[in-house]
Amino acid sequence: MTCSKKKSTSNLCGILFIIVLMICTCAEVKEHCGDYKSIASGERCGSDVHTHSWGNWTIVTQASCTAPGLRTGSCSCGETQSETIPKLTGTACEPSHTHSYGSWQEVVAPTCTAPGQEIRSCNCGANEYRAIPQLSGSSCATGNTFIDSRDSKSYRTVTIGTQTWMAENLNYDVPGVTTDVCYNNSPDSCAKYGRLYNWATVMGFESSCNSSTCASQVQGKHQGICPAGWHMPSDAEWTTLTNFVGGSSTAGAKLKSMSGWSGGGNGNDYYGFSALPGGIGYGGSFYDVGLNGYWWSATEYGASSAWRRDMSYYSAYVNRGNYNKAVLFSVRCLLN
Repeated sequence: MTCSKKKSTSNLCGILFIIVLMICTCAEVKEHCGDYKSIASGERCGSDVHTHSWGNWTIVTQASCTAPGLRTGSCSCGETQSETIPKLTGTACEPSHTHSYGSWQEVVAPTCTAPGQEIRSCNCGANEYRAIPQLSGSSCATGNTFIDSRDSKSYRTVTIGTQTWMAENLNYDVPGVTTDVCYNNSPDSCAKYGRLYNWATVMGFESSCNSSTCASQVQGKHQGICPAGWHMPSDAEWTTLTNFVGGSSTAGAKLKSMSGWSGGGNGNDYYGFSALPGGIGYGGSFYDVGLNGYWWSATEYGASSAWRRDMSYYSAYVNRGNYNKAVLFSVRCLLN
């Protein structure tokens, strides 16, 4: 029997398949019977057809607790097959340790229209993010000024939270008083840092209040030497400010101006408060300009001392403490 060159029908191939295999080559079977051998269950024609053996699986992508993985197998004939590995579940995905994060690092700076972002990382590779408040105040506004009608001096102002502060130190020469002075008695220092005042002068009291208690004379929103409609901030109002900007341990970095501080100690002035290092005066001498800034509060601590805030070139803190009332510090006024 010879193989006919005329293509058989699938039914004829089915009937004659075994006989054909006995006298025809595999190539002839394929030519005459089409794909029949691929559908003839259990039949194989020499080495032309074989069963794949995939061998060991190779991991391409490990499965995780959040995504499936992928593995592949290869046959000696060159064919490959891929298979999805189900994502992990159960105890394999429970936290295995407590994260220990490093310090916060700024990754996106805040602007006047959008908040920024900080990141801190664990050595396991986990990250934690938090927002940096959007900029506000005089750094983001134009025409935000106040003119003191007493001497026509103009001051920038800034709103931080619910409070509106002067964004510059007071530079008012109190009539009839000689203890409100410029640093080193230089008018240029007054123009840059404002004047320095002892506590009694700041409060509008007699000089005797520097050495004796005058707490009974302190009013709510005490004006002192501030312009009409403004007052000396109390110790509690200073705390309201530092709490709003993130706490005293980092408030200095956010309230200090972006220039004017020695030793690379400038702040980022996030809120436009623009604190400057105006220094300190005492007994006719002056200290710390460019290094430290000190500001009085309206709150007494004792007969000869009152609460103040200070910032330094070497620290991000806003420090709270009490100091001798006779010392000369800067003043920031707060809107009523």
